[in-house]
Amino acid sequence: MLRMGKETRILNLSSNNLSQVPSEILNFFIKGDLIGVNLSNNNIPSLAELQRISSKIEKLWVEGNPLCGDILDAVTYIRQISQKFPRLTELDGVPLNNHGVKMPFFKHHVNDLGNKTKLVIEKFVTLYFGHYDTNRLKLENFYVPHANFTITTDFKETAEDILKDPYARHSRNFINPVKRAMYVEKNKKRSYHSQQAVITVLNCLPPTEHDLSTFRIDVLQHDSKCLVFVIDGVYKELPHRLSKERFIHFRRTFILYYAVKPYNNMLTSYVIVHEMFSASLASPEIVRNSFKFPIRNICQIKLIEPDTEDVQTMCNIFIYYTKLKKSEAKARLIKVDWDIKKALKQFTYDLKSGAIHSDKFIEDDDFSDLSSLLEDELD
Repeated sequence: MLRMGKETRILNLSSNNLSQVPSEILNFFIKGDLIGVNLSNNNIPSLAELQRISSKIEKLWVEGNPLCGDILDAVTYIRQISQKFPRLTELDGVPLNNHGVKMPFFKHHVNDLGNKTKLVIEKFVTLYFGHYDTNRLKLENFYVPHANFTITTDFKETAEDILKDPYARHSRNFINPVKRAMYVEKNKKRSYHSQQAVITVLNCLPPTEHDLSTFRIDVLQHDSKCLVFVIDGVYKELPHRLSKERFIHFRRTFILYYAVKPYNNMLTSYVIVHEMFSASLASPEIVRNSFKFPIRNICQIKLIEPDTEDVQTMCNIFIYYTKLKKSEAKARLIKVDWDIKKALKQFTYDLKSGAIHSDKFIEDDDFSDLSSLLEDELD
């Protein structure tokens, strides 16, 4: 017999061999303080029969049910369940936001390790690859001064490639006869042994965008002294100069040491001592299964697939700081794909250089309208 009061906040119905969502039970508890329901590891085939529930349910777990296997992608999965639970803020332990799902890679791609290991991996990968895709100079503090670093590839490398291609110039592919001659005859080992050398090499590589949803992470060791893990995943090289976009399948092995005191004023106590980076061209199948969903970078402040309300809010914020007319503000935001950080940076540059005509700004008489607009938005 179920003996729980209406003051229950999290209702655990997991592993109960349920074949459907128990609406009657939910309707009883939502009259109280219920905010979360755990329906994981049951036999629920579908949510289609569930009526839309106007409730306070904010957290829901349904992983381990047949309904999860029938949905092709994460976006569809989120939307279908959110339609049934309109106030949902967390699904299967993953926080949701207004633009879809903020999906921690470790939730699906790291072995079932301790919470501490998951938190360290999540923080490291989010910050590291966020900076890698935006400003690699900021990666300097991730490495110790005497860090070791190597790159290997399976690209076809000719003598000409080694002079032009950044991967070829810095990789150490021993089976390549051209490279082998360099090692034997010229003593060029193509391994790097300092923080500055690592950052220099990484900055030589093309600009990239990583798809965290493709990451597969194997933790080999984690104790009080070190953390060793391997990341397999996919990134695409963004078009630059004469190069075209191409997809790269990579594997990076990191060895991190635990610092007793924060290193270089960093909040994290883990620093990279050794790294091995290998890259190859992604197969057509891997390319098809990559970048299916919008990519959100922690270092960017931008909208992804914005709706009308999102656009209006972002425009109002930009207008507030720049005093530009709405048409000009919107045009500038569209130009940078709704990245307000980039838009403000470009606006500051143009303003200092006198590149913005006075007729692009709101006239004095228009500021009262702007105030009313912002007040309405806050309401």
